[in-house]
Amino acid sequence: MTRKLYGDPVLIEEIISQLTPSDKFSDVYIDIRSNQSWFKYEVRSMYIGDPLTNLACFPEPTTSELINIAFLSEYHDEVVAASLRLLDNELYMGKEFREELFGRLSGLSIRNLATAEKDRLRKIILLTELSHGENRREVMGKDLSEVKTDAGFFMRIAHQADKLLESLD
Repeated sequence: MTRKLYGDPVLIEEIISQLTPSDKFSDVYIDIRSNQSWFKYEVRSMYIGDPLTNLACFPEPTTSELINIAFLSEYHDEVVAASLRLLDNELYMGKEFREELFGRLSGLSIRNLATAEKDRLRKIILLTELSHGENRREVMGKDLSEVKTDAGFFMRIAHQADKLLESLD
């Protein structure tokens, strides 16, 4: 699988040193050899502390691609970057991922997983804040029943994610 994300700051600086800035005013870079564009951005997570710098390719991976990267990448920093990008995309662009991600998680046989895979799943759940039950959908312009339905969705996913986290121990 070709890498689409980087989260290791040392590796990011090494890669950027081999790329050409697209202009003086943005964090967009071009790989002259492949014509691939990359953008550098910061994410914040309550689990990491200081902002984390990531590097992602253009076009940006879709929600499904980010979930696949989180589940399949052999690179720890790419798993982290994909998980945090899912959360950022939800917070800032309204791109929902929870139902698809939880569907993927709930289809796994936890008992048969190696410790490293259990650690990966734990990391995905925590970094995407899947076990947090607050309503993240817009509430303006909705009646109370719609807001309650949305809140119930997040609470249900969070409860199921908590149960899954317990089963990973």
